[in-house]
Amino acid sequence: MGDVHRDLVLRACRWLEKTERCTRVFAEVQTLNLSEFPDAIGYNSRGGTVVVEAKASVSDFKRDASKEWKRRAKAWESAPPGEASSSQPIGMGAWRYYIMPREMVPLDAIPEDHGVLWVSDKGKVFRMRKAPHRPLRDVNSEISILCTMLQRYELDLRWLPKEYRFETERENKARVTQELTAMGVDVPALTVRIQERCDAALDAVEVIGRAIGGADA
Repeated sequence: MGDVHRDLVLRACRWLEKTERCTRVFAEVQTLNLSEFPDAIGYNSRGGTVVVEAKASVSDFKRDASKEWKRRAKAWESAPPGEASSSQPIGMGAWRYYIMPREMVPLDAIPEDHGVLWVSDKGKVFRMRKAPHRPLRDVNSEISILCTMLQRYELDLRWLPKEYRFETERENKARVTQELTAMGVDVPALTVRIQERCDAALDAVEVIGRAIGGADA
């Protein structure tokens, strides 16, 4: 199911980019302090967001209702007046969609608060039902994703456009090591020399600090 799910995620990203005209699209972002980990999320130029959840099997679709924020939202809605928490649990996305193989789940079995995208046997995406606008959404988590992407950009991690993600730090390290090795650089020896210079620099800073402290005394 992994390959099917990944294929659905990438098709969702391309749909967000080309059909929904989202200017920033990210796949399977995982970072701290998120209410959920969307399979695909797109940001448009008007400040709106579209979340697409990929479902590769009926059992996968049924598990969606057990997500933490959805369970808390259901409990919040069914709580007697005065007993609900002060803040309503909400997920990300001004619009939310499911993407799945064609006719995998009947349309009338899919919650009306989600739009539906079906993927044909030939891989074409069809919008079977337009998502309603959600006036309430988890903007804080949406901003956290953007901050994470900015941080990865500042770390000089390479953007992988066909996968709609930045490379991980481990992938970055492996790529840089491979490139340096191809240039004839002895990477282990270079790493040792860099560490030795860093240690020497830290020792020098400590000596200067003690000297300044002695002069002040």
